Amino acid sequence: MTPVQLRAARLILNMTQGDLAVAAEVSRATINRYESGVPVGAGQVRLMRFAIEAAGAVFIPDGTTVDGVVVFGGVGMRSPPAAARPDEGTGQ
Repeated sequence: MTPVQLRAARLILNMTQGDLAVAAEVSRATINRYESGVPVGAGQVRLMRFAIEAAGAVFIPDGTTVDGVVVFGGVGMRSPPAAARPDEGTGQ
């Protein structure tokens, strides 16, 4: 997981650095440093990745083809369970 992928995943999930810090049990400063491109420990990167994946992020390996498009540096989000999705008929 690159710093850019972490930031993209966090934004897709509408998480602040503080939210991720709590979930990953690392400091917000660690997340800020990593997203800024400053090296942090491999263990801290693992904790951040586990937390962001537990929140629903999916990292798509480079070279994966999705609907005819080759993905590089991809980040996505798992769909929520059907019960958690808004009702399509009411717009809620």
